[in-house]
Amino acid sequence: MYQFIHISSYSSQASKKSKSSACVKSTVSEADRKPSYTHHIKEVEAPVILFGCSPTAAGDLAEAWGKQNKIRKDGHVLLAGVISVNAEFEHWDDYKLTCIEWLKIKYGDRLQSVVEHTDEDHPHLHFFVIPRDGERFDGLHEGEKARNESRALKQRTTDQNTAYKAAMKIFQADFHAAVSTGYGLAKDGPKRRRLSRSAYLAEKEAVNIVSAATLDRTSLVEQGRKERTGIIEQTKREAVQYRLDNNKLADAAIKKRMDEATAKIQQDAAKVKRQAEVLGRQQGQKSFERQPWIKKIRAVIYGIVQLGNKQLERLRQQLITSRFQVDSRLAEAKREIAEMAAEIASQKKDIRHISDLYESACKLNRDLKWEAQHRSSLTFSESANVPDHFKKPR
Repeated sequence: MYQFIHISSYSSQASKKSKSSACVKSTVSEADRKPSYTHHIKEVEAPVILFGCSPTAAGDLAEAWGKQNKIRKDGHVLLAGVISVNAEFEHWDDYKLTCIEWLKIKYGDRLQSVVEHTDEDHPHLHFFVIPRDGERFDGLHEGEKARNESRALKQRTTDQNTAYKAAMKIFQADFHAAVSTGYGLAKDGPKRRRLSRSAYLAEKEAVNIVSAATLDRTSLVEQGRKERTGIIEQTKREAVQYRLDNNKLADAAIKKRMDEATAKIQQDAAKVKRQAEVLGRQQGQKSFERQPWIKKIRAVIYGIVQLGNKQLERLRQQLITSRFQVDSRLAEAKREIAEMAAEIASQKKDIRHISDLYESACKLNRDLKWEAQHRSSLTFSESANVPDHFKKPR
């Protein structure tokens, strides 16, 4: 198995001198799987964006770069590349990630988009690169740069093409050394190098040996990476905990120092206040002694008046407080009297009801006594006037 990497330059409008009609729009549309550009694919699948923006967005950025840097419509504004391997290659998922890392290192922030296609015979990547503002485009394409340098020296067309091919061989070799060698891939296929079958099989066997060794190395590297990641994460957690513990200790120490400083400030303030009071009294006494006797008398009278005003204000506050307390007690007493009045009214009602019952019982008792005393002397006619409740049932 062998690697495949190819780069091409595209302009906003296809050059009239070129036989190809490829331009920025056609290239990014095919990479984005637009309906009008996928006739060569049986079952179209949407591309998977692995890095940056979509190919269409990268094409828009390229044309915007061309306008800003005043590039002609047939001037190159977009570098597009393809990376692919054989269909039977088993490590495509790891390989494509390694390719993306290599592209990031090589092109930096010029790399705008990387997409993956798996709907053709071989899995492959499309990548799109745009120069920075103020840069020349031929700095991205090694072959074009070498050809332009040869043209500047006024060399023959054959020499210019030779310089182009030599630069592209170096490009292929760099990619093979940095990426494909680690996966046991050959730099070129058998047809390009005109190898015999025996030589190709021998190389394939060697590649398999290298690939097996690479897989072992990859597994060890992956294991080391996992262990290193675990150690890093554990160290981060310990660092976070250490920082939290230090913050707690620092907060406690700061609070202690602040409390001590506050207490000291309060003590100093109280000391200064006492000193000021003493000094004020001394200064006041000295100033009072220096005054003439008439001012001394006025000062004494003023002090007495001020003292009296303070005492009056204190009495007024006491009276207000006492009045508030009296009003509160009076309101409470009114509530108690209202409750007692309600209770007395209820008791009166009960007493009135009991009194009515008692009078009814006394009246009934008198009637029964009178009937017992005059039962024998009552005549039939008189008994007719006797109340019904005294008549015997027949």
